[in-house]
Amino acid sequence: MAESVFEIRRLKKEDLAKYHAFSDAEVWNVGIDVYEKMFEISPNGFFCAENSETHEIVRFCGAVDIGDNRAIVVSFITKPLLRGRGIGTRVIKKVLEQFQNYEIIVNSAVGREKMYERLGMKKFLYQTNQLICRPKMSKNNEKRKFSRTDLLLEIDDVFEFDQKICKSERKNILKWFFKTSEKGYVAKNEKGEINGYALVRKTPLGISLSPFYAQTETSLRVILENVLFDFPTCDVQICLPIENKFTLKILEEYFHIKISSCCVSKDAPENLALSLTNTWLGSKEDFEFEKSSVVSILDFHFAVC
Repeated sequence: MAESVFEIRRLKKEDLAKYHAFSDAEVWNVGIDVYEKMFEISPNGFFCAENSETHEIVRFCGAVDIGDNRAIVVSFITKPLLRGRGIGTRVIKKVLEQFQNYEIIVNSAVGREKMYERLGMKKFLYQTNQLICRPKMSKNNEKRKFSRTDLLLEIDDVFEFDQKICKSERKNILKWFFKTSEKGYVAKNEKGEINGYALVRKTPLGISLSPFYAQTETSLRVILENVLFDFPTCDVQICLPIENKFTLKILEEYFHIKISSCCVSKDAPENLALSLTNTWLGSKEDFEFEKSSVVSILDFHFAVC
């Protein structure tokens, strides 16, 4: 089939269900609400490749404006039988045309780094592991005592703390994540100062912690234990900076951990799992944030940390 058969066009709202179905087929563990929100933020930033004869959509890609003249390239996906034919390159170039003079950022899966570098995203930012964590304990078989922490009832309460972690202004997207979360937790020190918080969101395969920040081991453990008490049987998705080896060791006390299917080929050996990292690349300057406090980033569709 000739490449010229495929028309590159702007995405329409009615295409979102198909877009999400593509990601579900790849087991990306992302709810359709995320696609709807991305499209709401940047409706002109999403494109697809459509067969002009059959009207079948075979490729999607977009970018989300995250403020400060930055945009994140997201959900670059092609129908498997048509990969490697240059269709995707045409789509992503169309996306990038909409964000000229922006700093472009991407969370690259293993093996895609060179492609993104050729498209201008040459600056290494940092790396993450996208983890799926299965609890080792449950309400029924674990009598371990732990401290109940405060529930997060107003997202405004953590705005000041959040800016210590991430210097970018992102109140609006935090409000949306809070509104669409199942529950929120906040940890405080002896002086009543916030030193950690987490939002729990439903995903197709369980829950995600989006985000989860903790400045101390105590705040990390108390939030984890509260999440496990309230969601004892759910697989937990966590996106952890690879520098945080100490945090990973603590997570391994509570969970059986594997790499997310969105980051690795289905044929890759399991023992390679944690060596397969996602690489954040950018087109311009570095992106500063407090990596050591990040247990799980806000969400790679909307934020770098």
